[in-house]
Amino acid sequence: MKPAFMQRIDSHFTEFVNGLIAKSVQLESSPPAFQAVCSEKDGGFKSKESRAPPEHGKVFVARKSVLDELFEVKDIRTIHHVFIAFFIMIILCTLIVDSIDEGRLVVKFDLLVYVFGKSSVVASTWLYMFLSTLTVPYGLFLLWAQGYHGSSHKTIRSAFFGGLFMIFQIFGLGVGPAYIAVAYNLPPASAFIVILEQVRLLMKGYSFIRENTSRILSFTPQKTNTVQVPKVSQYLCSIMLRFADRMFYKDWWNSKSYARYFRTSNVVVHDWLYYYAYRDVLWLFGKKFKAVAMLSVFTLSAIVHEYVLAVCFGYFYPVLFFFYMGFGTLFNFILSDRRKGPIWTMILWLTLGLGITMIHYLYSLEWNAHKHCPLKNPTFLDYVKPRSWTCHLKV
Repeated sequence: MKPAFMQRIDSHFTEFVNGLIAKSVQLESSPPAFQAVCSEKDGGFKSKESRAPPEHGKVFVARKSVLDELFEVKDIRTIHHVFIAFFIMIILCTLIVDSIDEGRLVVKFDLLVYVFGKSSVVASTWLYMFLSTLTVPYGLFLLWAQGYHGSSHKTIRSAFFGGLFMIFQIFGLGVGPAYIAVAYNLPPASAFIVILEQVRLLMKGYSFIRENTSRILSFTPQKTNTVQVPKVSQYLCSIMLRFADRMFYKDWWNSKSYARYFRTSNVVVHDWLYYYAYRDVLWLFGKKFKAVAMLSVFTLSAIVHEYVLAVCFGYFYPVLFFFYMGFGTLFNFILSDRRKGPIWTMILWLTLGLGITMIHYLYSLEWNAHKHCPLKNPTFLDYVKPRSWTCHLKV
């Protein structure tokens, strides 16, 4: 009976896999059903199935995310439900074991309450950042655009409004929220909400000015008397409220190279760095300096990541910076797009897992050192020197 039973199991498994592949192929071959939340009139989305070439600028498409499309396959959705049931079982087992050990139901939310503390400060800071980003960049751009072609001092006018915009970006949206996070000593999760939203709005405001300035500069009053300025609804749509293009990531889990992983794990950030950092460096130094442009992008990204962690954790510990600039840059060239075969996907997952584990361990070690080994009169060197090197706790 054993061979017959195993043959029957193999037959059912083969039928399941074949059905899954057939449905996946059918999903990929069928045209996507677009549901534009921001209409083409209001949001500037195009009903195309692919992006325009990079040299033509980024084109947004109303589409679903990768996981949303995969979840349309019944078998993939079933696997998702199995994982949810598995995690529910883990939670229930933990509650039962703790109840047996303690003799009572143990439900503690102390950690969540702490890391998301001072919510009123977070809410008011976010409201300030959002409203200021909604009014200041658009207002400055509108004032500059409406009188640009009629001005006899175009360069001075552009420098004046550009300077005001940079002052707002640096001090109003940059220094202000960071100072609030430090001065109010926001807990980690609350600080991450403020600082990550700060970075997002800084990127949004800069991209809005960059994309629309070229339209005003190329405007010819002889053809029409109306300057084509984006509407408030378009700008409001552009700052992740009613965004119809849901391709925030691609299938990064199938990457065989770090180059593809960096491109697909966060499409929004990658595209921003490509259009406003990588291409700008090539424009300044020429297309022969692609390695310099790539290194500049890595450096900028590493600095921003380290800035976020330093402000949110309250200490300077540039482990992520060195991992990103060292191993990240190295693996980006070693594990390039020329690598083929599933072995490279396994190598990527192995190195990625080891790197993330080391980063979490080292930052946790430094966090505990700062909590358990405080300094009475710290100097500037004490703020930049790792506390975990000198903190020795006795158990």
